[in-house]
Amino acid sequence: MKRHTRPSPVRLAACCCVAVLLPAGQAIAQAAPRSQDYLFISDVDDARAAWGNPAGLGWTPEASVMGAMVLDRSTGSLRLRQYTAGLNSHGLALAYERDRSVPDSSMGIARLALGVPLGRGAIGASFTTYGSHHNTGFELGVRYRLLAELDGAVVLRNLGHPVLRATPQPAVAVAGATWRLGSAAVSAEALAAQRLGASGYEVSYRAGITVRAARPWPLALHAAADMGSDGKVHGWAVALILSGLDRVGVVAGATPTDGLEAPQQFSAVGVATRRAVARP
Repeated sequence: MKRHTRPSPVRLAACCCVAVLLPAGQAIAQAAPRSQDYLFISDVDDARAAWGNPAGLGWTPEASVMGAMVLDRSTGSLRLRQYTAGLNSHGLALAYERDRSVPDSSMGIARLALGVPLGRGAIGASFTTYGSHHNTGFELGVRYRLLAELDGAVVLRNLGHPVLRATPQPAVAVAGATWRLGSAAVSAEALAAQRLGASGYEVSYRAGITVRAARPWPLALHAAADMGSDGKVHGWAVALILSGLDRVGVVAGATPTDGLEAPQQFSAVGVATRRAVARP
């Protein structure tokens, strides 16, 4: 019988560092739902993966539906900023978002995504329309099980340079990893966005932790922070999710300009999943 040895913490940490140091990229402005600011491209595998990493749709055969809404108070008064809905059936997903981040303006974003399993991982792609069928973008994603406790992922975004509210979006690359440690998990991403009209890339980073508890209820606490190349925090999110296959939770987040700041966005999130076969 083949003997399996547990990889050393040093080896796992080295793999995480390699993933974080790869060139990667900034998410599109106001395109991904703010209710998902606590998620990472290497750990989402239900209908929400249509917005984060389409390869996640092919990670586990399932059917799932999701819905979310975001309330924002950054302008002084509490208002509905976004609402999102999506469904996934065994890797094929359709998602819709209504974005109202700009006062007196509303934009619809529709995304069709597909993820398929491939060996120890999965690949995926998505096609997105932004407010008009003549304004489109594409996304490609890969997720792979590097070690028993470590998953890595790479996503390319804004292929086709879509235009959001008269602003062309830069091509983006994201590389990340999630390291599972029993009831906890640590995630990290490196992000690199193309400088439009200039050479080079703007690099930033994300990191987060998830802690799960089975009793008295199956709860998951998520925390994530966005950091610039100077190491300063320019965004954070905390989520408390009643987990399991059917999940519901709340998210608080902010995009600070000075220090950590008080929460500016509040989200309600729900996901219902039916899974026939668990991934080995």
